[in-house]
Amino acid sequence: MAKRNQTLTDAQRVELRTVLRIKREEIRARQLELAERNDSDFEPDPMDTADAATAATAGHEDEALSAHDRWLLGEIESALGRLDGGRYGLSEGSGEPISYERLRSIPWARRTAEEEEEAARSVQSLR
Repeated sequence: MAKRNQTLTDAQRVELRTVLRIKREEIRARQLELAERNDSDFEPDPMDTADAATAATAGHEDEALSAHDRWLLGEIESALGRLDGGRYGLSEGSGEPISYERLRSIPWARRTAEEEEEAARSVQSLR
């Protein structure tokens, strides 16, 4: 049976769930805005290099933002699932509690700060 995080109070869980839901709605609104912007009737003048460069840059920025938003939305949905399942706030690696301060900063965190730092050091050593 999954270990339930007893280090978070009910009020903290409610607060963090609200933060996650708000962030999810912000991302969904931004995705809708990007989709509408990409569907707009703006056609850059092919003879105007500034128009073409601006359109290309905006397109690349939109793609990068959209990819990050899709990743973050997945992280948020996963965190909400962990909240529903009673596993929220526990490291997926060690099962240790993730501090409330860390969760306030990164409510979709999957690992403790120490485990995250260790993972970052491991990646750096591979470079």
